[in-house]
Formats: sequence, C-alpha cells, structure tokens
Amino acid sequence: MNWCAALTLALVGHQANNVLREGTGYVLHTFAPVTGVPLPRALVAALQTSLLPVCTALFLLGGRPGGLVAVVLLALWVAVQNWRLSNHVWLAFLAVALFQAVPADHAGEVARFLLGGVYLTAGLFKTNHQFLATARSCGRLIPRLYAERTGLRLGDRLLSRVPLAVVATELLLGGALLLNAPLLPLFAVAAGMHLLFGLTGNFPFSLVALCLWAAAAEPPAGFDRPPAVPLTLVALASLGIGVRFGTRWIYRNTRAGGVLCGVFAMVFGTAVYAMIASGAFADSPIDPGSGWTALGVASLAGNLLSVVMGLRTEWAFTMFSNVRPHGPVRVLGRAPRWRAPYFELSLPRSFPEGLLSVIPPAILYQATSGTNVVYGPVAFRLERLARRFGVSLEPVRVEYSPLSNAFRTDPARRAEPRPGPLLFPPLIPRDCSMPALR
Repeated sequence: MNWCAALTLALVGHQANNVLREGTGYVLHTFAPVTGVPLPRALVAALQTSLLPVCTALFLLGGRPGGLVAVVLLALWVAVQNWRLSNHVWLAFLAVALFQAVPADHAGEVARFLLGGVYLTAGLFKTNHQFLATARSCGRLIPRLYAERTGLRLGDRLLSRVPLAVVATELLLGGALLLNAPLLPLFAVAAGMHLLFGLTGNFPFSLVALCLWAAAAEPPAGFDRPPAVPLTLVALASLGIGVRFGTRWIYRNTRAGGVLCGVFAMVFGTAVYAMIASGAFADSPIDPGSGWTALGVASLAGNLLSVVMGLRTEWAFTMFSNVRPHGPVRVLGRAPRWRAPYFELSLPRSFPEGLLSVIPPAILYQATSGTNVVYGPVAFRLERLARRFGVSLEPVRVEYSPLSNAFRTDPARRAEPRPGPLLFPPLIPRDCSMPALR
C-alpha cells in the first residue's frame, strides 16, 4: 500500500472538513498565514486546491523521483495554511517526508515510532492539574458539550474520570509502542480511542493516525482482502453511527456535516475491520541502535523542551491538554516562562464593509470582543489589513497577571505587534483559567 498517498488523501479529508465548517473562504484566507508570510489570495487559493491532488498522483505514479517532488509540494501546501497548523497536518507531513527518506522496509518502524511519540507526548502534556482535576478540563468540557448536543446522559462522576482515562490510554499506548509491544492489542485500544475522538469532532486526526497504524502493521504481503458481506455490513453500520452521533452541528450546513461525519466514520470503521480481519500484524519493531531512532528520540526531547521552555505550543501535540501560553498550567511539573506576546484589539466605531472580505466577521468579532487576546503576529497582520481600509484596531500589549489569573493592560509598556510565524494560538481567552479549545 502506498501510505504516502493514503496520508495525502487523509489531508484531503481535513480540507473538506474545513471547507464545510468555514465555507469556501477557507481556501482563500490569508489574514493569518502560519509562516507569517502573506501571499496573494489568488495564489493561495490555487495552491490550496491543486497541490494535494497533484501530490497524491505523484506518490501513486511518479516513483521515487515523483515522491520527492511531492514532498516539496506538500511542504508548500503546509506553508500556505492560515490561522492554525493542525497537529495532524504536521504529523502527516512528517510521516510522508520520513517515508520518502528511509528505505521502504523501514516505513513500519518509522510509523510505530511516530505514533508512540505522539501518544506519549500528548499524554505527558495532559498530565497537569488543570486537565486532570478541574471542571474546566478539556477532558470534561468536550464530552460534556458533546453529550448535551447528542442527548446522551453522562453524569458528573463519569465525566470526572474521562481525563484520567485519556491520559492513561495515551501513556500506555505511547510507552508500549516505543517498547516494541505487539501491535494488534494496542491497535484495538487505539481504534476505540480514535473512534471516540472522531465522533466528538476530530475525524481528520483519527484518519491520519489510522494510516500510520496501517503502515506499521502491514504484513510483507499486504493485508488480506476481507469478506465482502461483513465488510458491507460494517460500512453501513459505521455510516449510520457517524451520521447519528457525529458532530454535525459544527458545520455551516448540518445536513452536509452529518453526511461528512458518516463518510469519515465509514472509512474509519471499514479500514479498522479490514485490518483486524486480515489476521496477523507485522510488529515493525524499533531498532534501538539505529541512527534514525536516535534522531527520533532527540526530536521528541526537543519538542517537549520547546514547550517546557515556553517557546511554542502550536504543532507540538499539546492539543486539548489545557496547556496554553500564560496561566497556572505547569508543563512536566514546571511553569514555563512563556515568550508569547498578546494584544487586545478594539473594533472601530465604523469601518468599511470591504474589511470583512479579508477578515471573516466571526474572527473580527472574537478578536475585538474584549473577552479574547490576540497573538502578536496575528495582531500585526489584522492591523495591517485594517489600515489598508483606513481604520485601526488599536493593538495594545497585554500582560499576564498572576493575581487575577488574567491578562491586563499595562499602560507603561508600549509595544507594537511584530510579524512572525504562528508558534502560539492565534486567539486565547483573556481569563487564563479558561482553556484554549483547539
């Protein structure tokens, strides 16, 4: 199986998911490029819509030279993302680049290491008081909101145990994968976890992870073709579960969103069934003496240190961990010295409607409502766009106050926002007891 092509198709699913959530403007927006380098909207739209199909074709038909070209094009696609670089996008890109760099018979080992590293990292970041033991834990808020929308009854006692269950599962999977435990029982646990992640709104991440599991577990002769009748029944059941229990309300068109959730669930469910029905898994053990393993361990350590030192939280696998710049959250037992400038913005009394064509109304409202603060490079970009239309959002630097556990304006500290890559969330609550749900 060509896992580079499969991962690229998973990114197509990510793109379809965002278009249905945000509208077609998703492929046009340049108001907060993740690299900090704005490009013309027409160019961004062309790259957003064309690069993934081209990369898929190159991975399938271009051989090794075509695959190397596709990695470069995929890097370009990643570079033109706006507002946030999702963790699963970064993970998929890393996997594709490594699959092209290592010999083909080591792809399973790479996939195992990436999965183990992601689970272990995510579990370690979630091992903090705010996630494990407070009412504002993302591990409680997300299932609570999901249960309210789907009509499920989840008592407070059960909700209070969800964060610990998530951390225990991620640490178990991460440690066991890196220690070369058998893949099949681990995959059964991971498949259940990722189904829940998908149904609660993150199927794109679950599909990327599933591709890596399949790459790690694929036998030398490939997976056997499952029986048609059971596969069809699994597909129909998965489709129904996705339509009924998926997060269709997060999409602009709830009917289309429900269909997309159903399709995601069907792809996920049939792939899981096909892998398990195939029989024996290849365990793809990690070679502890390999240079690639040493490089991977160094990369994992560097990723952890970058967050502990307060250098970034984006594309670092801190997702839904309650780790956010500034505030009381401790990372690996340490309070980071965050290097993340944030600003408050103000909406002018009147502004031209044309401004809303380059900054979505929802973003402009959230950025200027007073309940949120805006990361410096994003504030710089929004202010520059506003000035093109003859108005100002009047960015004012804010500082974290431990006494109030919130951001406050410091009149004595005057600073202008500066451009740069998006290393921290573009928008976070002013009240630092509130998590950044992302």
